[in-house]
Amino acid sequence: LAPIGLFGISLTDDSSAARELPYGAYTNLKFYSYLKELYGDFEGTCKAWGWTPPEEEVAAEDLPLNPYVQVAFHRFLEKKYGNLEEVSKAWKVKLRQFAGATQATVKAEREKGNLVPSNDVAEFKAAFQGDANTDDPFGRITRASVKAAFDAGIPGPWIDAQRFLELEWYNDIADINRASQAVLPDSWVGTDASYYGNGIAECFSLVPYVCPYYSHTALKIAVARGRMSKPGCYGVCLGSYGGKPANMSGRRGQVWDVALSGGTGLYYWILRYYALGPELTLSDAHALYQCEVIEELDGGLGEMLATCPPVFSPIALLRSQNSGLCDQLEAKEQPVTNHALSFDAFLGAMEDLTLNPWIITAEDLESGWLKRHPVKLLLLPGVNSMSEAEMEAVRAFVNGGGVVVADVLPGRRFPNGTPRSQAPLAELFGVQYTPLGKDQKAGVRGIMTGKSAPDGGELSFGEVLADVRVKAGTATALGTVEETPVLLRQQVGKGQAFLFNASFSSYSTYRAEGGDMWVPWSEVMKSTVSAAGLERPYPFTSQGKDTPGFRLMAFDNGRSTLLGVTDTGCADFGGLRRPLEITLPQASYVYDVRAGKALGKLDTLKVDLPRSGQRVYSLQPYEVRSLQVRLDKTTCGGGETVVLTAEPVIDPAGKRDLHFLRVEGFDPEGERAEMMRRVVQCPEQGPVSVPFTFAYNDQPGVWRFVVTDVSSGVSRAVRLQVKGGTR
Repeated sequence: LAPIGLFGISLTDDSSAARELPYGAYTNLKFYSYLKELYGDFEGTCKAWGWTPPEEEVAAEDLPLNPYVQVAFHRFLEKKYGNLEEVSKAWKVKLRQFAGATQATVKAEREKGNLVPSNDVAEFKAAFQGDANTDDPFGRITRASVKAAFDAGIPGPWIDAQRFLELEWYNDIADINRASQAVLPDSWVGTDASYYGNGIAECFSLVPYVCPYYSHTALKIAVARGRMSKPGCYGVCLGSYGGKPANMSGRRGQVWDVALSGGTGLYYWILRYYALGPELTLSDAHALYQCEVIEELDGGLGEMLATCPPVFSPIALLRSQNSGLCDQLEAKEQPVTNHALSFDAFLGAMEDLTLNPWIITAEDLESGWLKRHPVKLLLLPGVNSMSEAEMEAVRAFVNGGGVVVADVLPGRRFPNGTPRSQAPLAELFGVQYTPLGKDQKAGVRGIMTGKSAPDGGELSFGEVLADVRVKAGTATALGTVEETPVLLRQQVGKGQAFLFNASFSSYSTYRAEGGDMWVPWSEVMKSTVSAAGLERPYPFTSQGKDTPGFRLMAFDNGRSTLLGVTDTGCADFGGLRRPLEITLPQASYVYDVRAGKALGKLDTLKVDLPRSGQRVYSLQPYEVRSLQVRLDKTTCGGGETVVLTAEPVIDPAGKRDLHFLRVEGFDPEGERAEMMRRVVQCPEQGPVSVPFTFAYNDQPGVWRFVVTDVSSGVSRAVRLQVKGGTR
């Protein structure tokens, strides 16, 4: 990395963990260690799965799948041939590692007429009498036996294998990152463009460089998890690979999506099938507009957004890896939802209420994260699988005064996917749960009617799915689908539990469409948020009407706030510019940061936002009246240094929040000199000093320095006479 000036490596692109155990031995052996950590021993593993793997039946000419036997075979090959290269020559097969010497390879070569691998297997089996390892019953757990169990309706081995493989996938990235940083401390190894799987939240907690670019949801997870765990580059990966239309704007929007979601940076990649060289050019059709946005962010706004942390609400949203994996099991039962769809819906609902939840994992729940953070609302989207420790954390949270909201009854499966005979959280939600009988389906489809609150009016939600396994117990049902209760709620200890028991995942569609179908679920979400004692920090309307289709993100700047606003689109508005009215928490001096314009002291911000447009506003308790700028000399020669000092003047006077100043130098021809461009951070009080050294061949004449306060747009210029150089 160092010799060519790079500091980031993308380890993966468009990839994810394997779905099944490999044929090779060594990953299987690591899987056994994982199972021992979970269940203790082989007997405990079989008990958790409700299944005991049978003894392997092996044909005389075949190599067993038992990994311990395979390892012994590899040692036999190494002893016979000396090394892997010689094995490859003898077998006439390119083996990259001994793990590739499997029964699948032996069989494939035999079918081609190459009997050398088969003869080696026969020689090995004739001499090998077994050892202590090959007697280990874990050796019966193989790719084939796990798949056979799954096909027989036993999900535990299958789901545990996938949990393990996802863990290995992102742990590999973290391990390689640590190894790289041991050699080059400021290097980063991560993943881009690629991973949107079930372990996404866990992955983005471990690696310091994550750049998803196909999904806003993935981006929000990356930012939340990254900023919860460690410094790093949590942003977007941009690319140039030709053939893109000139009017393509997706990646332009993506840069702003990163910046206005709390991202801290971006990477730019170029796809080439040969070495980079000085002849490299970028296609304007694909790169120009990206560079335009990058240049704007590079003018100080990017520093502001990356330095000011995003404001997180006292809300926790669970991203459940186990539930995502178990959705493949739920799919056989006509489920009400799946975890990914529900997660998107809950995240979208929070965005519509201008709330920004923390995104937590099962490990967070188990380790007491809720106790360590001032959370008032816990959201469980499509959570079908939970551990006992997770469920106990939920109970303690609600009994202690928290509010929990779930769209489907959580915890119906063990973490390995095995169904529970009863739902342990049924009592918390005040319902009765009856598992499905043979060939029954969980979902019933019908028109849903009900109330968002006990004293609310009757609402029609259109056609939804509800879970027929759930009946009201101590909870109050505010609605029905056919005869199935929905919108259930009850008081529990000092807190409350809400169970929709309906396909809330439709919310994502309704918020894209807007109009009357969006309103009922919006009212339900307002009611649940209100029950937790939360208010919308920045309630907004369009032409006086509640609407989805805008995304607001607040960034903490001391007494001030940066407010990012994005038009995400809504089908009930077709104009080119969409009116937006935002109610501010208190009257503030408001500045349009991108336009560099003061909007006055406001308690309501009214703007017309272009379709898919973005704006950034600085909300300040003081007014920026002017900039004091001076140079320590009026003339300067080549090789000499001039010091510029600058200070924002605010009213009322006092300590300032974070301000960045953009300093730009212009030569006597009026051309901007890139080497004279700076973005500097101001102290809380007093001026900031910026030195500039002129080269001997810098153009003589009157140079101009323009200093701009990034937050307010207030600007001032000073001039300097530069003499001709003497060399």
